[in-house]
Amino acid sequence: MANALARVLWVLALVAPSQAMGCEVLEKLPHPGTFKRVCPNFPCPPMYPRTAVRERLEGNVVLRVRVAADGSVLGASILKASAHSVLDEAAVQYVRASHFPVYTPPGSSAPACYLVRVPIAFRFEGSVDKS
Repeated sequence: MANALARVLWVLALVAPSQAMGCEVLEKLPHPGTFKRVCPNFPCPPMYPRTAVRERLEGNVVLRVRVAADGSVLGASILKASAHSVLDEAAVQYVRASHFPVYTPPGSSAPACYLVRVPIAFRFEGSVDKS
């Protein structure tokens, strides 16, 4: 009986990973509400790694971020890597140190965790080499 229950739970985790983790999958970040932002669009671009600046590396990274009910980051993984691992690592470190908007599902009064895709573009417009 315990084996059968374990198999059912395992199949549910494969079929509906967001429900198994207890987090809702969102198409985009929730409205920030009172969330304080340093830049006009969240997420703000991360600091350019010095080695990437020196080598003039650019790229796009897409991350999957699991956000706790309080907006803290529970985990981040790369969905689409750039061509440069230094940019990928900088994106993951930046997102893990970020605080995301709190999400309250429609019809609920309590905040909930969520999964969201976060694209990060490393471009030289707006980045300055201070080395």
